[in-house]
Amino acid sequence: MKPTTAALAVLALSVGAKAGAADQAALFALRDALAPGECTMTQGLTSQPFGDGVLHRVPCRMGFADQLSVMILERGGALVPLLFTEPTFDFDYGPDDQIDWAHPRIGDVFSSALISSAQVQPMTGTIESSTRIAPGVGEGAFVYRYEISEWGAVLTEAALVLDSGQQIALWPPRPPSILDELGLAHDLQGFEAQQTPDWTLPDPGGIVALLALGFPSQDQAEGRPRLLLEMAQEGTRIAANVLETGWADDSVAGQVFRVLLEQAGDGWVVTGLGRATVCWRGSPRVTTGACP
Repeated sequence: MKPTTAALAVLALSVGAKAGAADQAALFALRDALAPGECTMTQGLTSQPFGDGVLHRVPCRMGFADQLSVMILERGGALVPLLFTEPTFDFDYGPDDQIDWAHPRIGDVFSSALISSAQVQPMTGTIESSTRIAPGVGEGAFVYRYEISEWGAVLTEAALVLDSGQQIALWPPRPPSILDELGLAHDLQGFEAQQTPDWTLPDPGGIVALLALGFPSQDQAEGRPRLLLEMAQEGTRIAANVLETGWADDSVAGQVFRVLLEQAGDGWVVTGLGRATVCWRGSPRVTTGACP
């Protein structure tokens, strides 16, 4: 059972001492109070200057490839244990039953006084931890980077670093893309309905060439133009989102079309067309009105 924040405050104050003067017994006692029943190591305590105090690394136990420790910051006459936020990540299987490392989902987020294989950077006020992927699952490590402030440890970055050299950013969570926000449905809800054009296409992907696309800027280099097409089929129906972004405009980032198609013989007939504006700021980012 993890101690509460109030309990941590009491512990921190109860073993206070002059900066840098905490003895080994007090540090190990605080470690055991923070991680009751989890630690077995009795040697290997290290201390170093850190900001306006001293950072103590109190060893806990060895994992299968990492050493777990408790980090205690001695500052202002008190021992302050650092709690580290560590999200977990879930991965699906891709082709050939290989784990799709590039598309993680955030699982549980928890805080713990235990940190794995910590690397301390006193000049930048940061601590980096590394946890190996479980044996048989993959080759690499999860790397977490924390900034230490007067409020404690703040998780700023997390990445998956594979032994192949590939690095995949995991934290902070990326906001959903515009296409994720819109979703794909066989209706025009959320779009301003346009006059349905009399179009029949041999290939649904050809819809992009028929839409009124174009970046309204004399100097397109000012923006970052992008064109994305997403389609979903249900039986003889297809719904498509055609997203055009990167406009060089202070408020309007682009536009998105929703196209509905129905199979007719060897071709596809457009049965509905909608349009919405994409904004650089504000919420929602996609609107049928004016952008802020």
